[in-house]
Amino acid sequence: MLKEKGKFKEQKGTYLRGKAIKLGAMLTKQRLASTFKIQPTKQTVSGMDIDYKPSKKEFREYKIVKGKQVPMENQWIELRGKRLTTRAEKGAFVTARRQKKGGMNWL
Repeated sequence: MLKEKGKFKEQKGTYLRGKAIKLGAMLTKQRLASTFKIQPTKQTVSGMDIDYKPSKKEFREYKIVKGKQVPMENQWIELRGKRLTTRAEKGAFVTARRQKKGGMNWL
């Protein structure tokens, strides 16, 4: 699930834990969303799982409340300096700003 516009939006598909984390990290790097989390489901998924953890240089596993670090479970936040690094993110940011201005009708 990616957090966009203040709400978590579920992504299609059911994945094993390692693959779900890898997919969330990849989608977070490509979109303006900076937070993703995984949730367990009751569905069974077959296949080989991979052991994957997002890079500590790009993601953090805690939120900051009143200046203190509060650990989170199954949730990651993209570090502030690593946001808006890809071409797709920058393009989405520009498009969002143009839409908010309300000038011309954009996509």
